[in-house]
Amino acid sequence: MTKMKNKLIGATALLLTGIIGFSSAGVYQNVTSLAAMTSVPRIEAASKNKYDEEIKKNNAEKKKYQQKANELQQKINQNQAEYNKILDMVQALDKQMSELGDDIAEVSDNLEKLNDQIDETTKALEEAQKIRDEQYEKMKARIKYVWENGETNYVELLLNGGGLADILNRVEYVSEIAKYDEEVLENFKKAAKEVADTKEKLESEKKTQEAAKENLEADLKYTEKLAEEKNQALDKAAKQMGIDKELYMDYMYEINVLNKSAAQILALQKAEEERLRQEELKQQQSGQTGNNVPSTGNAGVTLTDKTDIGSIIWPLPGHGRITSYFGPRKQPTAGASTYHKGIDIGAPTGTKMVAALAGTVVAASRNLSMGNYVMIDHGNGVSTVYMHASKLLVKSGQYVKQGQVIALVGSTGYSTGPHLHFGLQIGGKYVNPLNYVKY
Repeated sequence: MTKMKNKLIGATALLLTGIIGFSSAGVYQNVTSLAAMTSVPRIEAASKNKYDEEIKKNNAEKKKYQQKANELQQKINQNQAEYNKILDMVQALDKQMSELGDDIAEVSDNLEKLNDQIDETTKALEEAQKIRDEQYEKMKARIKYVWENGETNYVELLLNGGGLADILNRVEYVSEIAKYDEEVLENFKKAAKEVADTKEKLESEKKTQEAAKENLEADLKYTEKLAEEKNQALDKAAKQMGIDKELYMDYMYEINVLNKSAAQILALQKAEEERLRQEELKQQQSGQTGNNVPSTGNAGVTLTDKTDIGSIIWPLPGHGRITSYFGPRKQPTAGASTYHKGIDIGAPTGTKMVAALAGTVVAASRNLSMGNYVMIDHGNGVSTVYMHASKLLVKSGQYVKQGQVIALVGSTGYSTGPHLHFGLQIGGKYVNPLNYVKY
């Protein structure tokens, strides 16, 4: 529980006695006139008015916490809406990053294919250029041969020919060869140009794809940064909601306690009257018999009516192993406080817990975090609390003596094993019990 909650629990517990009130500064005022009485009081008009006043205070406190709870619930709802909005954005960014990753992978695959095509085209271009150059050289050689030996060949054709028709046929043959060479050369030039154009186109496409990849990678980097910022905002919102929800639970707990307190105030007044009547009877009997020997409880502890803080006794006789001290600590289990407002004393389940001082039980109930617990008001702003019991042996409104068995050790509520959480409040604030009592 939070620091505020611990303070409020103490305030509520003391309010339930029906004999205290709040000052304007929030400090508890102890009205102990009833404890000083030696005769049984009756509920006169003044007492009834006091009871009504306590009910009014109770309702005023409840209204205050309800208003705070409503305001906090509205804030929680707003934060939840903002959290959901950010969560949607984070999910959208995650999807966008996934799509960008797919696009980058696709572009990378395309670039790899383009590189393969460019390599193949480069080889084809080199082969085409080589063939073109070879054909060009052959054609030049034939042209040169015809140029240098043209007249001699014609004379040879005339001398060796069978006639004019044969000579013309041979001349035409030479001309056809030259024409063929020229056509072949042009075809190779055209093929080489097509290959070169293809390579240029592929190179251009490669540049386009590389530029696209760079843009996609830049978009991905920006999106990742944006997603990181949104995730940080998400964590911050979740943490704030956790704090607000814990505070809201504190308010609701106080409202729940205050809802029960009105009926308990009257019951406590009646219990106080009965206690005073029994005290008077015991005093009368003691005066008659002269027997002032204190009794002993079934835990082997002397029973007394001592209520002053200087007389406080160890609440778990025979067991002094402290498993968790008062103050800051690591959270021992989910839901447990990180600032320990008491001490934990380890003991087997069923071990008897005793009241550290005499007083009136203001709470004997069960709570999600405290488990089965008992809270006792000792007067003068002093109260004690005993948590995680396996069984409660007293009821709210009951007067208990110092040393009386009030509960049995257990591990109910937020607990990691059987133990007693023992808390001590003075003036509405939790203090370290070890400053007032030792085992």
